[in-house]
Amino acid sequence: MNAKARPILGAILGLLLGVVTVGLLSQTGVLPPDRLWLFGITGVLVLLVTLLTTQRVALAKKRFVSLMLLGGIMIGVALTGIPETVNGGSISQGCTLEVQSSIDEGSPADTTAFDPVDVKPVETLAWQATSEDVIANGTRALGILIGGFMITVWSDDLDNSEGRTEFEGTVNVQQGLVDLRHETGLDLRGTFHFTGYLDGESASCDMNGYVRVVTSNPFTTGLLKGLWVALGVLIIAIATTAIVVARSRRNGPPVGTVTITQGTGGSASPELEQQGFVTPVDSEPLAPTQTMPVVDADSPTETMDAVETSAPVAPVVAGAAAARAAAGRDAEPDVEPEPVVEPEPVVEPEPPVVGPEPVVEPEPAVEPEPDVEPDAPEEPRPPTQPPTA
Repeated sequence: MNAKARPILGAILGLLLGVVTVGLLSQTGVLPPDRLWLFGITGVLVLLVTLLTTQRVALAKKRFVSLMLLGGIMIGVALTGIPETVNGGSISQGCTLEVQSSIDEGSPADTTAFDPVDVKPVETLAWQATSEDVIANGTRALGILIGGFMITVWSDDLDNSEGRTEFEGTVNVQQGLVDLRHETGLDLRGTFHFTGYLDGESASCDMNGYVRVVTSNPFTTGLLKGLWVALGVLIIAIATTAIVVARSRRNGPPVGTVTITQGTGGSASPELEQQGFVTPVDSEPLAPTQTMPVVDADSPTETMDAVETSAPVAPVVAGAAAARAAAGRDAEPDVEPEPVVEPEPVVEPEPPVVGPEPVVEPEPAVEPEPDVEPDAPEEPRPPTQPPTA
């Protein structure tokens, strides 16, 4: 198996893990889903899980950098929510609001993310509000801030033809939770950041504060049970992905690396190995030497001394290393490579020594003989008389 980084999968798992974590913290009453906590926790988990599922930046550098940038942007957005969390609740000047439950009471301006007004899921909440100016013929609404954005859960028209400046009423907490479940499908518990407004023709009031619907059992609602299950599944998925990436790195060189085979069993360049660009591979023993006769070109029938040659060694590619790893190469003891037999040089036959050819001097030219007149024919001599006695 080739090493393969999975940064995109890691970022998705980190994003889901962040949302589930913030949901559990909110539903159990630890923290509200404010912008600081929602984007901050989610951004940090995106970075961490992406690192776990990548483990080697060189394998997916562009995707890794892009996802790191995404996580950094989320953390930057979270920092803009610091004033929201630090300032706590508030209410417009000239307006007041008091809330009483069976276990707590307070004003929106007195609440913080860590000190909300506690109410039980089954009780009636009483409230009183005042305004300095008359607010007539306006609208009013109540919502929940999630990540710094308002989600309206209730709205109504105000008819204050009498010109009142004091208001009071009660809220059935159980009925309100049931209405939220019908609208959103969620049975909510925990800490929430509520916000509301009252706009009239001549004046208006704005407020925001923290309320916690307490619960003694972290598995009370179906939403809490689902969040716990999702948390477990995400943790298992992240751990499995990280283990797969780590094992694939050990079992074979990653795709795109350069594999260098050295006959002496030595290592590649230490600088390249430290940077992760070169994966050294154990050298294979050279093939046994073969004796090949060398035949003289002038005398095909005569064989000169044999010369030992060595068969060339094919380069080892990354696939061979992965195949050896799959076959159980790690279980075999390390075998030192055989010494390399240097091939003897090929002795070429010396050409025969041939002396210089003798210089042949040209023969002298023969002059033609002069014309000679033929000799006159000799006259025949008379026969000689034999002597007489």
